[in-house]
Amino acid sequence: MALFTQQLRHRPDDGVAVAVLVGFGGGGKSWEGREMAKLEVALEPDIKGLEPIDVVLHGSGTKAYRMGERYDRWFSECFGYE
Repeated sequence: MALFTQQLRHRPDDGVAVAVLVGFGGGGKSWEGREMAKLEVALEPDIKGLEPIDVVLHGSGTKAYRMGERYDRWFSECFGYE
């Protein structure tokens, strides 16, 4: 998981953060000029029709949503799963 990087994307008109850009293959290097797989994840996604799930991370539970095949496929490919 150390090869994933994150960067906030802001709206140009008011500077409000609207998405997280997730990159794979950064290895601690900057985003600029890097060849890496990238995925944009909205900070406030439309959750209508998404499957709710319970997630426990480091002993803390929360509600989450399955974001769909596009997200599943991207992370599976990055981790090397088929």
